[in-house]
Amino acid sequence: MQKLMLVVLFACCAAACQLQLRPEESRAQTNAPIPLPTMAIADRNHVLRVTLTEAKAYFDAHTAYFVDARSRIDYEEQHIAGAYYLPIIGLQDHLSELPKDKLVIAYCT
Repeated sequence: MQKLMLVVLFACCAAACQLQLRPEESRAQTNAPIPLPTMAIADRNHVLRVTLTEAKAYFDAHTAYFVDARSRIDYEEQHIAGAYYLPIIGLQDHLSELPKDKLVIAYCT
């Protein structure tokens, strides 16, 4: 199931990364527990998505593992702090390297 979710997240990361975070949202902090991500059907392939606000909350709480699926050049130029480089082409070969105790969030833009 985790493999399927990761593949699905990779498939929709381009669309999910199109969202823009408003400055006031980036400054907002709370001590409330982070809710589970809202998994929304994005298209006919039933791609699951995490909103940008949810991804930011997981990043701030250090409870998610971010995977950068862009090109090596783009990753080396700039990436989310602590993100793991894993192109979609090599996904199957590296699934065992991903943590099992955190939500894995993939992005490609």
